[in-house]
Amino acid sequence: MTKRQRRSYSDEYKRQAVDLVLSSGRSAKSVSKELGLDGSVLSRWVAEQGTARAGGSAKRRRSRQGRLASAACARRPDAAPCSPY
Repeated sequence: MTKRQRRSYSDEYKRQAVDLVLSSGRSAKSVSKELGLDGSVLSRWVAEQGTARAGGSAKRRRSRQGRLASAACARRPDAAPCSPY
């Protein structure tokens, strides 16, 4: 069984792909199909560039999202238990 080689992209390529998503008003999934990329890769690049512009990190943003989700779950005592993931 052969191992798939991980593709790497230059920072310039990533920036241009993200700019295409932001300037066209199209979804990352639509643009990624056109570029031959997996949709989740381009979505992640868009999110990372957005947090870089805002001065934060993607990891910090995900952590904050997790805390917000936990808080929302705690406010709903009648709901089923929330998943920690």
